[in-house]
Amino acid sequence: MNLGTRRVALGVFIACLCSLAIAPVLADVMPAGYRLEPVVRSVDLDQPQALAVAPDGRIFVAEKTGKVRIVKDGVLLAQPFVSLSVSSSGEEGLLGIALDPNFSSNGHVFLYLTNSSPKTNRIVRYTADGDVGTGAFIVLDDIGAPAATELGGALAFGSDGMLYASVGVMGANADAQDLGSL
Repeated sequence: MNLGTRRVALGVFIACLCSLAIAPVLADVMPAGYRLEPVVRSVDLDQPQALAVAPDGRIFVAEKTGKVRIVKDGVLLAQPFVSLSVSSSGEEGLLGIALDPNFSSNGHVFLYLTNSSPKTNRIVRYTADGDVGTGAFIVLDDIGAPAATELGGALAFGSDGMLYASVGVMGANADAQDLGSL
C-alpha cells in the first residue's frame, strides 16, 4: 500500500467513523508522513463498518444496516452498490468488505454479514457492474450462530490470494483457545 492509499483510507476512516470534532486531537498524534485528509463529508452514511479502496480510486463503504455505498471522485453516490436484508441488532449486520486481488478484471466484492433469515453469519460475493453489484453468490454460509457480542467480520486477502475472515468468538469465549473451533 503506498502512502497515497494510506492517506485516502485514513481520510475516509476519519471522515466516516469519527466525529470531526476530534480531528485536531488526532492531528497531534499522527505518525510522520501521514496527514488527515477527509475524502467525503456526508451525513448520509448509516453506521459505516468497513471500507475497501478499488484500484480505480472508488471507495466501497459497508454500512452496518446492509448497504454498500460507493464514494467516487469525492462524492457519495446516491444509489447503493447493493442493499441487503441483514440482521443488524447488537453487533450483527454488514461487518466486513474486501475486494478480490483481481478486482480490476473480475469485479468481485466479498461481504461478511449476518443474514436476517435464516439468521446466520455468511460471506457473500457480488460482481461489480459499473457501480452496481450483481450476481450474489454465497461463498460460505452458517459461520456459527450469531451472538450479541464478538462477531468478528473483518475480511482481507493475503499475499497467497486466499480470503481470510475473522469470525470472533460469538459470545463463546472458551472457544477462542480451541483450535478445533472457528
